[in-house]
Amino acid sequence: MRFAVVMNRKARKVRQSTIDMVAAHVPADDLYITNTIEQCDGCIREIVEQRYELVFCGGGDGTAMRIIEQMRHHLADLNKDGGDYAHPKIGILHLGTGNGWAGYLQTPHGAGPIQHVNDGKPLKFTSFDMVRSGDRLTHFAGIGTDGAILNDYMSIKKRFQSGLMWTLVNGLWGYIYTIAFISAPSLIRNGADWPMRVINDSDKPVLRVDEKGELVPTDLAKGDVLFEGKANFAGVSTTPDYGFHVRMYPWSMEREGYFQLRISAISIPGLLIRPHQVWRGTIHHPKLHDYLLDGVRVESDVELPFQMGGDPEGWRKDVSFAIAEPVEVLDFRE
Repeated sequence: MRFAVVMNRKARKVRQSTIDMVAAHVPADDLYITNTIEQCDGCIREIVEQRYELVFCGGGDGTAMRIIEQMRHHLADLNKDGGDYAHPKIGILHLGTGNGWAGYLQTPHGAGPIQHVNDGKPLKFTSFDMVRSGDRLTHFAGIGTDGAILNDYMSIKKRFQSGLMWTLVNGLWGYIYTIAFISAPSLIRNGADWPMRVINDSDKPVLRVDEKGELVPTDLAKGDVLFEGKANFAGVSTTPDYGFHVRMYPWSMEREGYFQLRISAISIPGLLIRPHQVWRGTIHHPKLHDYLLDGVRVESDVELPFQMGGDPEGWRKDVSFAIAEPVEVLDFRE
């Protein structure tokens, strides 16, 4: 399968040593190294025009999302007058421990996926629905505490650019440290129960996850309120893993054409005393609300931290999500 590799030097996990390691496995004409989003956009257009069958994304979940966004923009432009350009399949380069897609798909670290293709081994692909928010695409996003934790985590990571501390903060221990010693104390001290109104914007029947973990049909109509009150988090996803193998959205792939919506009104101490349940996706609680649907809108009276694909995206009072066309992603699960 003919493939290209795109690596952006600005991505947090892409360093020169990483580029050198990947370059040893890729013909120079098929390796695209960029320094800006604009350069990456030009590379993606060339990749689409060259009709590569597979594109490897070097970076985290957010980098992959940007590349897919740019691909779809160029495909629409090239095909608007009758073109027949096809969307390449996507491969993820597992360059860090927190990548949600790569972790869930058991993607080998480093250049392992590229070597797998070079060796002519059988390839398996899994279809993931995308989620659209405004003009952006993602496979998971959230507003509230997860955005706050990511803001804190990025602040910690920016303090260290090399050495042992860079290695530690860019891994699981850095994330755990952020939650335990920065985010949780701040959220408990300042409060993390914000007013939220979550409105069904789904064109399909809405399914609710009951206390037994079973999917139950509802009679909710478009425009009905799914939740109104104080909550600390509302998020959507089409992939179970949030990163670091945290199974935040265990029902996200139960129905094609749906994403999982999770709303949490559990107190921060209530979450902290259940770390294993949260991590494994087995938590059940009267104040945890899970749905499957294909469109939703979240409103608040206050600005809340927002993240898409694991990257901070500022603060929002109103955000909408809708299901978008799927993408085929290289899958290494047995």
